[in-house]
Amino acid sequence: LESKYLWDALWMYPIWTTSFDDWALMTTIAQPINIKNKKASVLMNIFSPLAGDSTIDVRFSFIAIDSNGNQVTTDESPLRSLTPNEWVKASVDIGGSFPAGFDASKVQKIGIRFRANGKIPEITGGIQLDEILITE
Repeated sequence: LESKYLWDALWMYPIWTTSFDDWALMTTIAQPINIKNKKASVLMNIFSPLAGDSTIDVRFSFIAIDSNGNQVTTDESPLRSLTPNEWVKASVDIGGSFPAGFDASKVQKIGIRFRANGKIPEITGGIQLDEILITE
């Protein structure tokens, strides 16, 4: 079991210009990881005042990119399902079957994407990420 850590907490305050914007935060892994035939997972602490608001349907998903630039994305989860103004652990398994062309034996980047999903730009609030743990 090998783990990679990104230790610094990051506070993001996205500027949404339309109700369909999306943005992502990616990190490059120094040595590519192999998630082929494994149950790799990503665990991340998320803190946001936008969480828990039933009127806001901001969604997030985890992303993995192989050494050739091919991308695989997990299913989206609603930010409103998290507890507002509290640190919440969000995790997902990214191992298993992958689309043709994706080299799961050479995952070079991992990240998280947020999508406005109809949220009006006037509703604002930051999102803080901490303790990103990638386990292969």
